[in-house]
Amino acid sequence: MEIIILIVVFLGLAFLIFKIIQSIINASDLKKYFSNGNVIVFGAKGKGKDLIFQKVINIRKKEYFSNINYGTKRKKKYNKFSFDLIDLSPNTFENLIDNQYFKIDNKLNENQDIYISDAGIYLPSQYDYLLNKKYKSFGLAYALSRHLWNNNIHVNSQALGRIWKLLREQADVYIKVRRTIKLPFILITCYTVYDKYSSAENDLRPVRTRFNNKYSKAEFDIYNSSNGLIKNAFIIQFKRSVKYNTRIFKNLLLK
Repeated sequence: MEIIILIVVFLGLAFLIFKIIQSIINASDLKKYFSNGNVIVFGAKGKGKDLIFQKVINIRKKEYFSNINYGTKRKKKYNKFSFDLIDLSPNTFENLIDNQYFKIDNKLNENQDIYISDAGIYLPSQYDYLLNKKYKSFGLAYALSRHLWNNNIHVNSQALGRIWKLLREQADVYIKVRRTIKLPFILITCYTVYDKYSSAENDLRPVRTRFNNKYSKAEFDIYNSSNGLIKNAFIIQFKRSVKYNTRIFKNLLLK
């Protein structure tokens, strides 16, 4: 009986260690996604969109701009974001097509990514026309952020379709947050990663091939070729590492 208990304990510890290692690998992948391009994070209310931002900011350990203070261990890492910081006016796509360039004052330091939480509120798709009119150069800044400031612009929203179309179709990676499991001291956030907008929009799930089944393998290859990267993953973080105000709009909008 003691041997059985020891085996169960050993298997349990081995499983736990495996999951921790897997979470570390997934966090490293997240860091790469956010370092290499513009990322859109989306998912239903309370699923953990800002937890993804929090994790990335914590592991990247770099200064950043955001409309929410995600907090950091070091001072002076958070900078308040406002849209005028990336306003390239009077430059627009039309000017560039005509080879016309207007030099403007630079308001950003290099290598400082921008994180916009609740972009469905600040940049809602139902006002695409007004956004195109009001922020004529925002799409240009979004597309050229690496050229201009060697940074990326990341946004999150409850629904992918709720974000300004101009941004949705230019992002490099899309992450759908599925759920966050709350345990004593830790949070486990589960999500799916996409590199194609259409796959993220259609909420596709990854498929698995059966071992040593050439027909299943062929279908698997065709599916991946057509739909791009689709990967389920999860991250683990301690609750004490979460520094942002989860109800910030109460402070902003209510007396």
